[in-house]
Amino acid sequence: MLNFTEQKLRNSLQQLLKNLHPDANESIIVDVYMHMVAESETSAAYLSLAVLNTSYAQAGIAFHLKGSDWKINSGWAKGIDYDSMKKSLHKGDKKSANLYIVEKFETYGLSTFPEDLSKPDELLLDGCILQAATVPGGIAGLGYTEGIIAVHEVGHWFGLLHTYSFSGWNGREWVDECLADGDGLADTPVHTKNKGCKVKDSCPNQAGTDPIDDFMNLTSDPSAYAKFDAPEVAGDSSIFYERVGNEYSHN
Repeated sequence: MLNFTEQKLRNSLQQLLKNLHPDANESIIVDVYMHMVAESETSAAYLSLAVLNTSYAQAGIAFHLKGSDWKINSGWAKGIDYDSMKKSLHKGDKKSANLYIVEKFETYGLSTFPEDLSKPDELLLDGCILQAATVPGGIAGLGYTEGIIAVHEVGHWFGLLHTYSFSGWNGREWVDECLADGDGLADTPVHTKNKGCKVKDSCPNQAGTDPIDDFMNLTSDPSAYAKFDAPEVAGDSSIFYERVGNEYSHN
């Protein structure tokens, strides 16, 4: 399960953006291992990497399919005991993205964060789980079948946060999302969780309108997603280098 301290991750992101400056002319190639997990041999879904490559091109990041497999397991296909699924199927190292496409899941997608790798034996749990209905040809509904959920979850895998914060009681005080800092990036307008593609200003006392077209937003209609903002682009690259340390060689 996802387990991270949001404020610590925000602070880490801000520090990385200040201190790490990868050469923009050098591309980052991310190896991808894709695992299709189905209940039977007649049911499966496959995610093309085209949407990832198109969406992350602005960050100088490209994805290369290193390997794929098809596993028949009715429990895993329903999202049951997915930690065991990951431990069994995971391939590669911390600079490899493992994508698990399952038939049914509690949400459209779920990802680990770079910070999780600091925990013992966490590498085998690293990666993104995607509900099969969200890949092209799926049946998830409005906007959710274009592969955009994969773009969003891989953003988390790189270390990016949602662009908004939640209102509510945090155990100490009531948090007003219009007074919070969302993803911790200065250029992201403060806003509440969005619904649909209609331009809105959910926090009128704060500068800017809601970034409904940002991949790291979470609207009810992700067909609105179109881009990462500049600090997110820098964050993708910087946190990738933090994720892999000195183990990555440019291509």
